[in-house]
Amino acid sequence: EAAAACFPGRKVIYEHWMYLPMVGFSIFLPVFLYYILKDLKKIKYLMVVILCISGILTFQRNKVWQSELTLWQDVLKKNPESYPAHINIGLYYEHQGKIEDSVVFYKEAIRKNPYGWDAYINLGSYYGRQGKYDKAIYYHEKALELCYLCSAYKKIAIFENLAVSYGLKGDYAKK
Repeated sequence: EAAAACFPGRKVIYEHWMYLPMVGFSIFLPVFLYYILKDLKKIKYLMVVILCISGILTFQRNKVWQSELTLWQDVLKKNPESYPAHINIGLYYEHQGKIEDSVVFYKEAIRKNPYGWDAYINLGSYYGRQGKYDKAIYYHEKALELCYLCSAYKKIAIFENLAVSYGLKGDYAKK
């Protein structure tokens, strides 16, 4: 995750990681300006301009954080290949009851990263609720195959989903 701050094209940049470095920058900037300009009055005006610009930029950025959806849409706008953005927009739509929209984002997430197990779990659950048990089983088995580093809790949930799908299908002898 630390690489995300250095290579923003790969992952979401974690803005809260900038709080501590900004303290140093806030101390460095006036000292540097004083060293260059040697005029306290000019430095004060320049600092007021910088603070106003920073305030405007912060206000603009807060619009992105207005909701979970606007945040992840902003991520997609900046990085259309973002797997987590597709997953999280899919989850958002699923929680809003817009299931068909969520499926579109889950499938796109798989297209972006075929090794991402969570999109498979979500699609398996979707197809299970639709009564399409063969598809549900396929997606849950694929999730289990890819989820080798997952927590035991996550694996148990996948096995439980598989068992429910096999049971509802009437295939009690499987797995």
